[in-house]
Amino acid sequence: MNSILIPDNLKDYLICEDCSDFNVNNYFKTARTEEIKEEIIRTKEKSDIIQNIIKKSYPNTTLLYGPAGTGKTTFSRYLAHELNMPFIYVNFAKIFSGIFGKTTSVINEIFEFVWDKECIFMLDEIDCISQERGRESDGATGGEISRVTITLMQCFDMLRSKKSPLILISATNRVDIMDKALRSRFSIVKEVPTLTSEEKNNFILKFLTDINEKLKENNMTTLRYNHQNIQDYCTRGSRISQRNVEMDIMRNLAKWLDNTNEEFLLDHIKEEL
Repeated sequence: MNSILIPDNLKDYLICEDCSDFNVNNYFKTARTEEIKEEIIRTKEKSDIIQNIIKKSYPNTTLLYGPAGTGKTTFSRYLAHELNMPFIYVNFAKIFSGIFGKTTSVINEIFEFVWDKECIFMLDEIDCISQERGRESDGATGGEISRVTITLMQCFDMLRSKKSPLILISATNRVDIMDKALRSRFSIVKEVPTLTSEEKNNFILKFLTDINEKLKENNMTTLRYNHQNIQDYCTRGSRISQRNVEMDIMRNLAKWLDNTNEEFLLDHIKEEL
């Protein structure tokens, strides 16, 4: 995998990761995510053919939407691993922590840097910087979000005009508030839903199997777990996100490590707000 050096002026805003060591052993692939992966790969393979046929670029841009914690960002890292490509992540929090009025120039600089890079380029939580124009309070933001939305659309158009080799993936929990004109610029728009109870059960078993392999490698006692307990957890926790399932596994693993003679049991602590 060829690494990409981030220039000094963008180091506060971009993170470049090598995903070659992505742990595929505890990553749960659903039929839906595999379908999305195959469509992105197919677009990558066919974009040159489309270019030659109609003399227009077909940028590989995907919008993933769905509830928080369903693994949209993790899927993007998995894709980078599968395609042996660098993963570049935009830190929008850093961009917006600066002075209003400079956000659009930073975004332009970012796109000018990445457009010719063969990488997975991730715009996470894009709804926080691109909302349906007219929703924001000009008094609160000075119209900054509207300007950013227009800038993003111009940057997407630039990718099309320059025939960019990157694969752009954006993720949002609130596709309903995204600007429709920006949304229409994505070549692929796919929902990443919450895991079903059956998928959640299979995900947990895969995760625990990987943990046991790691325990064996370190000559430690392996987990004894109860399949009925896991099924009950999945049935009761039908609304628990994949991210929270992982946190529950880790929290209960920490408890189990205090007494490895006990059976590993999985439960969920309901958040109290």
